[in-house]
Amino acid sequence: TLESFPAHAGAREPRVVILTPGPQNETYFEQAFLASYLGYSLVQGDDLTVRDGRVWLRSLGGLEAVDVIVRRVDAWFCDPLELKEDSQLGVPGLLEAMRAGNVAVVNHPGSGMLENPGLMSFLPGICRHLRGEELILPAAATWWCGEKKARDIVLSRLDTMVVKAIHRAPTFDTVFGSTLSAAELKNLRDRILAAPECFVGQEQVGFSTLPCLNGSSLEARRGVLRGFATSTPDGRYIVMPGGLTRIAASTDALIVSSQLGGTSKDTWVQGADSEPFVSLWSDGNEGAAEPDARNVPSRSGENLFWTGRYAERAEGTARLLRRAVLSFVEAMGDDENQLLRHREILMGGLLGVTNAAPVNPDKEFSAVSDEEEVISLLTEANRPGSLASNLRSFRNAAYTVRDLWSPDSWRVIEGVTREWVEDKPPAHKDLDDFTNPLNRLIIHFTALLGLNLESMTRDAGWRLLDSGRRIERAQFLLGIIRNFLVEGRPAAEEQLVMETVLAASDSLVTYRKRYRTHPRIELVLELLLMEPNNARSLLYQVQRLTSNIDHLPRQLEGARLTKEQRILVETGSRLRLADVAVLAATSGGRRRKLEIFVDHMSASLYHLSNALTLTYFRHADRPHFLRG
Repeated sequence: TLESFPAHAGAREPRVVILTPGPQNETYFEQAFLASYLGYSLVQGDDLTVRDGRVWLRSLGGLEAVDVIVRRVDAWFCDPLELKEDSQLGVPGLLEAMRAGNVAVVNHPGSGMLENPGLMSFLPGICRHLRGEELILPAAATWWCGEKKARDIVLSRLDTMVVKAIHRAPTFDTVFGSTLSAAELKNLRDRILAAPECFVGQEQVGFSTLPCLNGSSLEARRGVLRGFATSTPDGRYIVMPGGLTRIAASTDALIVSSQLGGTSKDTWVQGADSEPFVSLWSDGNEGAAEPDARNVPSRSGENLFWTGRYAERAEGTARLLRRAVLSFVEAMGDDENQLLRHREILMGGLLGVTNAAPVNPDKEFSAVSDEEEVISLLTEANRPGSLASNLRSFRNAAYTVRDLWSPDSWRVIEGVTREWVEDKPPAHKDLDDFTNPLNRLIIHFTALLGLNLESMTRDAGWRLLDSGRRIERAQFLLGIIRNFLVEGRPAAEEQLVMETVLAASDSLVTYRKRYRTHPRIELVLELLLMEPNNARSLLYQVQRLTSNIDHLPRQLEGARLTKEQRILVETGSRLRLADVAVLAATSGGRRRKLEIFVDHMSASLYHLSNALTLTYFRHADRPHFLRG
């Protein structure tokens, strides 16, 4: 088993990682499931580094030695120093560490040679020579074109053959002779004659078909069963029951491949007796289990951090957009002019908070109606700052750490992405039709936050996930205060604006229960900025961030403070010392003290995010603004 490999000095058990090409790979879900099931770290090439002949994992707590790598990256890509030099998927120096005996690689580079179609024509003879017996399962009749007799057979029956290259190449796929025209057959014949040793011909075997559900109907698709054998301590191999079944992407597809859109099916082996439960975990007597205190990879921490940020950004945007939708479908007051003015303020603030790109750069701003603007912010995934864009980014970040989510958390994430990313609402819907989807979206994000609070261990990964949410919630709050409350307005108009701010920050009910009066600027600012028991206030976010960062690895002990801690001490002190009456005062029609205060708080949070990035996320460069 993987746990039987030797561990590095001082370790109780070997550190095992699963090396994946990344979330764009067609079998990423299977790799994430295996990592989650076994509790191994799912890593990409640049999560690992080779130093002094050893492989190390870049984790949130620093470098950690790796003993075993389960390789799911093609061998040609696994070491850019010695193999494919432009590979972005491998680990530079991996082969050197393997030769030194400092790391074991399951799926050893070169083992794929056994799948080479060029060997298939020799398998019967190899079996007779090594085993003294015939193959139990006959192989498909195969001819290697490097032999003249075999080449002549292939060329004489080219229109019925399946032709394959003996090495993977993007310029040549598996070719079915029966599907080619006369001209295409001639071109294929010329290619074989030019380099016969590079091709094999196989007889075309009729594939078994399997029932597949497509929408509401069943259809037959071709399928392939791949079996597996595992070695035993005495050098024998045992064929595992069942296997992996792949099915073609469509009814007319002749090639069964996950790279071409094929999918997997469960494989059941029917027997006379019931089978005992089999687990991938070892069931030996290993003594008392000890908790694993090892850190998650820095890439995983980074994606958890941004999952938290995008989740909070999407939820805040959804709350503000819901308020905008309601301003069109429900009357908020009796004065028509006041309602139009409120909608104008709401639209301006909405664009300011989301920092969205123009809906149509070729149109004047005034030429785009408010309804068009809101629908675009709801549905246009290619528009930076829109709700759809934020949800797509949330999906991408969450999927990259698929192995870290509980089943219930993943169901919530799938519920969000299915409705808003995969089956996104059409842009031609009426605004009223978005009310229920927005309500469901906000409920989904609230449920996800609850699951994260109740179902995740308070390790460094969770701390970064929660820190991402807290930074984004604080930035969103400062954004709505700056865009809605800095400018002084007539009393009736400002009351509607303050209600919008309280609703967008999910604090309207809290305000009513706490103060039992109509919205007043001093009380609104006190609740949103300085109330320590309001989970939506700025002070609450700073307190949570302080707690999270104090528990992260690499924090200094004693009286010395890290850069992140210094930023939070300064931010918290400035927040507690602020005078609400001074912030609420207007001068020349603007609350300039409030504007300066909000900008300073926002800059501090920006610097905090940068500090976390530089300390824990090796993969990210310092964020910067592009200025024209």
